[in-house]
Amino acid sequence: MDERSLGELLYLTIDELEDLHYLDALVSLLSLLMDCAKEAEILDEEQVNQLLDLFVAKLPDLWGKCLKQCA
Repeated sequence: MDERSLGELLYLTIDELEDLHYLDALVSLLSLLMDCAKEAEILDEEQVNQLLDLFVAKLPDLWGKCLKQCA
């Protein structure tokens, strides 16, 4: 490997880390939203899970896979 290859590898790694931070934030927001829906008795536990499954199914594949790993 030459210096240019290592630099490219660094930039790819940094991009991936930024995505992970974004996904962590998204998981936290979704969790908070689902907790609020249950607390307000808008949805029961089963409905919350169905809604979350539907939401994740409509996300781009990479995001869906990452969110499932976070859950």
